[in-house]
Amino acid sequence: MFTVKRIKKFIEILLPIILLILIDQVIKIYIAEKLMQKNFYFVNNILGFKPYKNIEYSWLNSVFNLKIGLFTHIVVVIILLLATVVIYDFMASMKVISLLEKWLFMFLFAGILCSFLDKIFWGGSLDYIWLKHFFIFDLKDIYLSIFEIITLLCLIFNYKKIRNYNEKKLYADFKNYIQTRH
Repeated sequence: MFTVKRIKKFIEILLPIILLILIDQVIKIYIAEKLMQKNFYFVNNILGFKPYKNIEYSWLNSVFNLKIGLFTHIVVVIILLLATVVIYDFMASMKVISLLEKWLFMFLFAGILCSFLDKIFWGGSLDYIWLKHFFIFDLKDIYLSIFEIITLLCLIFNYKKIRNYNEKKLYADFKNYIQTRH
């Protein structure tokens, strides 16, 4: 049932996600139309701008030459998106989600949805931020890295609290959540 409070909470998380996605996609459109042949470097030539269309669909696929196709990548992204929605909704059903947790999920949702759009509309990823001697990435990768780094920091700084959490209760709560949603 949709209540005003539930709709407000949905909009609070949806609008920043849409904004993050729009920023990522507008940058890519601008680069594709005006800057594909441009390269320049800054920060002591460590960081640069070097547009590159990654048609291998993922960093892992590119680095390890796994030759995993587009369809499989799309299915994986959809599964990740659905799993993220379920985890977020489960957490929201168990407690009030903190502002930090909301932002973590917003960056994760935005990163996953940008990845999906890259595969569907770009036929890969238009990467453009070059880290000398390492790799080229885009804003979507930054969104996902923000999620990963802050999540790791939260786990490190909350280690004792997490260690004392009852895993059996968590499993039972999640099982109950799944059963009541169907």
